[in-house]
Amino acid sequence: MARRPKADPAIEEAMNPDTEVQDDITRFIDGLDAAGLTRVIKLAEAKRNDKLSEARQALIERTRAEAEQLGLSMDDLFPSRQATRTTPTGRQRKTAEPKYRNPETGETWAGRGRSPAWLEGKNREDYLINKAQPELPEAAE
Repeated sequence: MARRPKADPAIEEAMNPDTEVQDDITRFIDGLDAAGLTRVIKLAEAKRNDKLSEARQALIERTRAEAEQLGLSMDDLFPSRQATRTTPTGRQRKTAEPKYRNPETGETWAGRGRSPAWLEGKNREDYLINKAQPELPEAAE
């Protein structure tokens, strides 16, 4: 089995300071057949996706916490990129306001079209976006 050409050692060490571990991994990979490499790739991709998901969630939580400290909502930080759409006749049409929000990701849904996966099988009322509603006057007794 042919070995891959080595990159500049200084660059390789700067990118991977633990060269002993890298050498162990290289020796391990060199001993695998195509099926073994495929399994390793799938495991590595799954681990990478987990790490990316964790990093995204941490970023969302940090952003939400900092926004809260400043009295801002996620809508203040990320206003709708397209408040209006153009119809085929050139007329502008306002897009629907979101009615539901996923508290984990901040993703919204206006209640039109197919419901998103995060809302499937769940009580939609739990995900309603609270809009300021005018208080009704109390009834006279």
